[in-house]
Parts: sequence; C-alpha cells; structure tokens
Amino acid sequence: MSRPAPVAPATQEWLPLLESRSGYQRQEAIQALASMRSHEALPLLLRRVNDWVPEVRAAARLAVLPYLQDDCLPAWRGAMPALAEILRGRRADHGPLLKVVAEFLRTPDRAGLLRGSSPLLRRWLTAAEWQAAPEPRRLAMLAERLRDSDVAAARWALDRVEELCEAASRPPLWLIGCANAHGLVRAHALRRLRDEVPSMGDTMASRLALDRHALVRAVALAQLRKNGDLGTVVARAEEQLSAPALTPRGAAPALLFLAVVDPKGATARCERLVGMTGADRTRTALRVLALQHLIAATDGDAQMHWMTSALADDHAKVQRVASVAIARGAIPPSPEVLLPIVLAHGDLGALCRGLGILRYRSLWRQFRALLDLSIAALPEGGAEAVTRAFVQWDASTRIGVSPPAAPVADELRALWHQRASALPPRLRDRIEYSLASIGLLTLEAATTVAPTKKTSNTA
Repeated sequence: MSRPAPVAPATQEWLPLLESRSGYQRQEAIQALASMRSHEALPLLLRRVNDWVPEVRAAARLAVLPYLQDDCLPAWRGAMPALAEILRGRRADHGPLLKVVAEFLRTPDRAGLLRGSSPLLRRWLTAAEWQAAPEPRRLAMLAERLRDSDVAAARWALDRVEELCEAASRPPLWLIGCANAHGLVRAHALRRLRDEVPSMGDTMASRLALDRHALVRAVALAQLRKNGDLGTVVARAEEQLSAPALTPRGAAPALLFLAVVDPKGATARCERLVGMTGADRTRTALRVLALQHLIAATDGDAQMHWMTSALADDHAKVQRVASVAIARGAIPPSPEVLLPIVLAHGDLGALCRGLGILRYRSLWRQFRALLDLSIAALPEGGAEAVTRAFVQWDASTRIGVSPPAAPVADELRALWHQRASALPPRLRDRIEYSLASIGLLTLEAATTVAPTKKTSNTA
C-alpha cells in the first residue's frame, strides 16, 4: 500500500515564507498561495511584485491575476497600500500588470474601493480611465477632479480641458476651477476663462479680485485694469477695511489689493487699522500685514514706534513681525525699552523673542541687560532661558573682545559683584573667568582659574 500524499501547508504557514531570505522559498510560497486565492495573502503578493529577484517578481505577477474577480473585491480593499507601493516602484516590468489591474478597478461599481485610498492611486486610475473614456464621461471626470481637494488631481484636470472636442464645454469647467480650494488652480482657471470668454472673465475677475491667494488677485487685477472696472472693486475693498472685524478673513486680502492699486495711501490705511481698539480691533493677520508695512515704510523714531507697538501686542505672530524686521536689518530697540515690554507679557515666548533681539546689540549692552534679567521677576521657564542666553554670550566672547571704556567698565564690574550670586555657581565661575581673561576683572578678583587638563603620573 502506497503512502498517502503529504497535506499541503495551510495559508498561515505559507505567508511567513514570503519574507524568507531565500528567493527559492519566496517563489515557492507565491506559487502555493496563488492556487489558494487567500484574501489576506494579496497585499503580501503585491509586495513581492517589487521583489529584487526577477523570477520572484514574475511569479508574483502571475499570482495576482487570479484575484481579478468580483469575489475577491474584499481582498483588494485591504491591498490598496501595497498597490500604491508598486506605483512608487516604477519598474519597467510593472506595466502589463498595472494595466490589467486598472481595467479591473476602474469600473463604476468598484470605485468605492478607492474611498479613503491614497491620492496617488486615484490619479493613476483617473489617467487610465481617461484614455478609453468617451467625451461625456471625460466631461464628468474633469468636473469631478476640478472639485477635488487634491491639488495634483485638479491641475491634471486643468491640463486635460484643452483635449475636449467641443469648445463650448470648456467655460463651465473653467468656472468650476475658479471655485477650487487651491489658489494655483483658481488662478489658472481664471486666466483660461478670461482668454476664451472675456465677458465671463470680467465678471469672475471682479469676484476674485479680493481672493486670499496673491496669484489669483494678480490675474484678476490684470483683467480689471484691462477692462477699466477697478472702481467697483476698490470701493468694495474700502468698505471691508472700514469694518474689518465683520469681514471674512479680517479684510487682509482687501488691504493687500489696495496696497497694489493705491500704494500712496497704504501707510495711512495701515496706521488707521493698527489704531483700532476695543470691539473694532482688527484681527491678527491684518495687524501683522499693517505693521509689516509700517516698519518697512518708515525709519528713525517712527519705525521704532511701530517696532515697539508690534512687540507690545498680545499675539505672538504680531511680536514676530518686529523680530523678523530686526533680523533683516532694522535697528533694534535699546535694552532699556525692550526688556520692560517683553517682561510685561509674563510669557516665556515673549521673553525668548526679547533675548533673541538682544543679541543684535553690542556684547556689553547684552551683558548689562542679562545682569538686569538675572534679578528680575521672570515667567515660568524664564530662568533657564536667561541661563542659556548667558552661555551664548560667554561663547561670543571667544572671538576676541576688548573691555569697555573706564566708566562703563566700572559700572559693569560693580553690577557683576552685586548680581553674580543670582547665577548658578558653575555658570558664574565660567563667566567670571571669561571676564578676567578679557580684562574686566583682575585675576585676584576672580574666584576661579582656568581648568587644567589632568596628566597621568604613570611612568
């Protein structure tokens, strides 16, 4: 009597072999799983399509083909991430498999599989369907993609509108594109609408002239200047700026639009907006824009006034306007003006911004200000921030620093003896040695000496 044939291992026994280091074992596991059509095996088989061994890739491609049946749709729902990895792999031998998979998945009754999948998969299937779709279906596809939140899909649709046979079907698509969530798409659609149907372009340019995206405003403004219909939009922008708190987005697009149309009146408008208080106070974004303009357009005492106004604002974004302006070359306020403003906020972020601005002053002005901060009432975490600033100051002295003139040196020396005890001992010793090296303190007055390197006494 002959021995019975051995029972084939179950699916669960073959799955780990797909990750085997041996290409022969991976290929054997693929061939075994292909005959079982196990749903849980499909994602792993798709990963083997990207295998580094050509024979394993070929076996995996053949193993995926039996899954192109309606009864295997649940398996494809969980295999979408693995399919996206194949698309990213971009191997030349993936083409035939991807073609048949696209033909299987792109039918309307299977489109639900793509819900929640990656944008890459949706773009791939859209491009595959476009090649064989009739004109009515293409029109519907473009309208759907122009409403898509995926900017790549919307821009793909913009590029395909020109391929439609009927020119009359394009303007409605441009109008849909003008309502897209992305500014680049709106700008492109408005430009094409203006070129093909000027009357519709004029109307849409008037609507989008106060758009939040700069490129859309630029395209709309070019059209408005061409047809001479600027007055209506300027009046609407002025109306929004008269009550910015009641305007969507705080009237920031209106301010930017008027800055281009009427640059001479920009400073007066910004001064009025910054001066609004109470219930009429402008939103943060509008205050940021107004103060950016005022700091850039003024100098001297006027610039310093707007700089301190930005630093005194209760919002961090507005305070950063001053920090950015100083980093770009504006003169920073003196420590005597700066420190009371940042300490009044009682906020660690404001203190750190103040310490950052302080670094644009001379080393000895920084040193005096840091000594003042060492005994000031600081917000939570402020002591650590001041300690880090002292460490940075000490590192700055390594590049070669001369001691200040006699009156300033005497004052700093006295302040150091009064306030050094407020610093951590190790930091105090470190700075004291640096001051002695510079010449501000005498070696006899310094309590520490330079650390010496230990040497071995072994012969």
